[in-house]
Amino acid sequence: MQKAVSELQAEDDRMRITRWTFAPATETGWHRHAWPYAVVPVQGGMLTVVDSEGERDYEIRTGESYARACGTEHNIVNNSNAPIVFVEIEIKR
Repeated sequence: MQKAVSELQAEDDRMRITRWTFAPATETGWHRHAWPYAVVPVQGGMLTVVDSEGERDYEIRTGESYARACGTEHNIVNNSNAPIVFVEIEIKR
């Protein structure tokens, strides 16, 4: 499966802001979040979250942000037929 496109938009000693664009049939690849982070959906849709507990579908809705703790390890996959875009804000301190 091809990788989703990540575009670093800003980074300093406090945070990293990345825009993720998932074409259909793309994924992030397995990764672990070193810092707490927030996600701001720009173009929502249904993503598949793959982690140590298995796979589950997770709908992100345009404009409905959410946050997660550091240490999260997963792969995010777009199995839908439409592109999905979100901005990820990682809080370093």
